[in-house]
This record gives sequence, structure tokens and C-alpha cells, in this order.
Amino acid sequence: MTSECAIWDLRTDENFFDSKKINHSNLSHIVVKSSNPMDLLREWYHDVKKYADPNCTMPNLMNLATCNSDGEVHARNLYMRQIVNDNIHIMTDRRGTKCKDLIENTNVACTFFWCFTKNNIKYARQVRIQGIAKELNTEETQKMYSNEPLYCKIRSHLCHQGLPVEWTEAKAKHDKMYEEVLAGKNPLPMPDHVVGFEIVPHKFDYYQADGEIIGDRVVFEMKWGKWENYHVYS
Repeated sequence: MTSECAIWDLRTDENFFDSKKINHSNLSHIVVKSSNPMDLLREWYHDVKKYADPNCTMPNLMNLATCNSDGEVHARNLYMRQIVNDNIHIMTDRRGTKCKDLIENTNVACTFFWCFTKNNIKYARQVRIQGIAKELNTEETQKMYSNEPLYCKIRSHLCHQGLPVEWTEAKAKHDKMYEEVLAGKNPLPMPDHVVGFEIVPHKFDYYQADGEIIGDRVVFEMKWGKWENYHVYS
């Protein structure tokens, strides 16, 4: 028996572009107003908050790629908790793969991707960040934990990140803990395995395509203690 090679051509999907209807071209342009790349990140973040559908867009959701000492790369989506002194703060479980990677290899890459419509024009924006991860002290992590929503605090007590689990057992433990919280019997203090990290960027790569045209990219690099930026082909 022979098997045929199945090809899933996404260009035929109705949500992809129709090449017969697109008979125009142009080049997008990213306007750089500041030498600080974080200023552009904040500007774009506020655009997403203003113009994107809040029901399906999470502006602070980013992909974090890490690599362990064996060269294995792991990528996952998580929340950027806050920006402090132009550095990105995240939280995780010290017992999980993510934390182990960050300890073995502090080099990381983050990616934000946003789509929204502004003035009847569809925008696609991507921000790629390369940097170094540094563990935050307990006091700084505690400040972030204190601002976490209830379900995140319960998760930190309930879940051992990455371990196999029997769902019904986990559900029973969750419901019991939730009842204790509602009854004022469990204040959910920060567990010892909760850890915060600070990502110190040294390179930003901004991409923008407004409408069905050729995208523009702007790269910011830290050189000799100073940010430099330049456009590159997309």
C-alpha cells in the first residue's frame, strides 16, 4: 500500500488573501519617534488596547523562547506582568522547564504579535525581543504575586508545572481550595516555588504591515550603552 502526500494549501482558505483581487502594492513605513525602543512598544501596545477586539486579543500575551544547556529550544505563550525600568517582568514555577532553562541559559527571545483594524485598515504588528533573563529577588516577586488574579494564585498552590495529573483529582483539590478561600480560611500566600524573572533587552525587531502591502521592519540594537536603530527589509 502506498500513501499519497497530502498538501494543505492555506492560500485557498477564505481567510487568506485572494491573489486575483489584490492588484496593488506599496511599502509600509514604521515611524520612529524616539531612540528608546520601549517607547515604540508602549505606543503599539496602546494601539492594540484601543483598536483590537478585547474579546479575542490579549495585548500582554507574548511568546517566550528558551534554550537549555543541551541546545533544546522550548517556546510557550505567557503574560508579560509588567515593565520596570524598560525591562520585562514575568513569573513562573521554579520547578518547571522554563525556569530550568532560564537558569542554565539566560539568553531568551520574546515575540508579541498583534492584529487589529484602525481607520478601516488591517494592521499586523510583530515585536521580537532578544535579551538576558535575571532572577528577581523575593520582595519584587511578591509584589507581582500580590497583584495576581485569584485563579492564578490558586494555580500556584494547586499545580506542579509539567507533572502528569488526573483531571478529576485536580478538580476536586481545586474546588476544595476555592471553597476555603471564599470562607476566608486560606489567604493563598506566595509559595516558595513562585519565582520572577526580569528580561533585559539588547535587541528589538519591529515589523508592521498596514493592509495587504509589503511590511516594514525597524531594528534597535544596544551598542556601547546606546540604542541604535535602522530599517531592514522584511
